[in-house]
Amino acid sequence: VFGFIIGLILQFSSKNETSFDRSIPVDKRSFWVSVLTLVGLFAIVFISRYFLSKFIFGTWYFADEAFDSCIKPFQFSQGEPLWGGDPHFLIYFIHLAVYKLFGCNPQIARMTSTFFFAIAIAIFYITFQGIFGKKVSFFVVGTMIISSPFITHSIYASFVSFAFFPTALILWTLSRPLTLMSSGLLGPLTILGLFFYPGAFMVGVSLIL
Repeated sequence: VFGFIIGLILQFSSKNETSFDRSIPVDKRSFWVSVLTLVGLFAIVFISRYFLSKFIFGTWYFADEAFDSCIKPFQFSQGEPLWGGDPHFLIYFIHLAVYKLFGCNPQIARMTSTFFFAIAIAIFYITFQGIFGKKVSFFVVGTMIISSPFITHSIYASFVSFAFFPTALILWTLSRPLTLMSSGLLGPLTILGLFFYPGAFMVGVSLIL
């Protein structure tokens, strides 16, 4: 939301009309440049977050990560009450599915949450670039990358990393011309935010309003 407001201010101060038109044809070269930019952005976010997680996070982070990505998914799979009285988030199912494929260890858990966060950043980049252009999108995404270790790795590390994903999808949907299908998607996407993290649900509702 903060980035969106900054984009509006910069756009109106430059006296350029904000465009939501997606009917402009895109040539192959610009398409592949965009694809490579997204792949590079994903790699930077993924590698930097995974690298930093080994150095700057203390016992709170690792304890929280153990509860949310190991103990609670196990309780979820056994039908037991979750530690702390938490609801049964979709995140637990995702962790269990990943463990089934790649094995259960802390590195797999960290890579899973980092993967979803990196995907979300790529979606944010596409969204802001389509509305405000490359300068604003790089500024917003750059701010998120720089600040993310201090926000999403404070406590509730596993949860908050996932929370960006449905939020990014909702914002991307709202940035495009609303059709019957895209308007209908806003309901399921908001509910998805609720089952990923309550904060994502609240942000999604705020964006829609």
